[in-house]
Amino acid sequence: MGIVKGFLETGKNLDRIILEMDEGEEGYAEPKFLDFDYELKGYLDRNGPISKQYDPINKRTLYVKKIGQGKDDYLVNISEVKGYAWISLSEEKVQDFLSEVGEEKIARLDYQPSLIFEEVQLEKDIEEAIENENFEKVIELKKKRDNTLKKNL
Repeated sequence: MGIVKGFLETGKNLDRIILEMDEGEEGYAEPKFLDFDYELKGYLDRNGPISKQYDPINKRTLYVKKIGQGKDDYLVNISEVKGYAWISLSEEKVQDFLSEVGEEKIARLDYQPSLIFEEVQLEKDIEEAIENENFEKVIELKKKRDNTLKKNL
């Protein structure tokens, strides 16, 4: 057997996976770990790596927050994902996906199609704060956004 040399540190060069998130924890995953069926039900692959920071260079742009103790208790916000398009999976493809990955590792999500004006404005404010490198404001706005999204679930 070979040897791996070096230092691994979770959050730096070793990622946790969505499945390991604790309630209240948030982060960013690659959009490819979220799929939709023809009825726009979401399927989050909890095997996907999760980073603490929004990272468009490494495609970590899908916001994920663990909002409860249950397997399906995630808040996923696709509004920060740019340059990615999902395809709808047929029922047969969904079943193949669930069998391949394992039903216990998939979170089933309902899709909420319309953002209310306040949510849209918050997203714009977050983008502006990121551009201005006002990270305290980003944190404040993201908390406000989370609370707004929870109210509208």
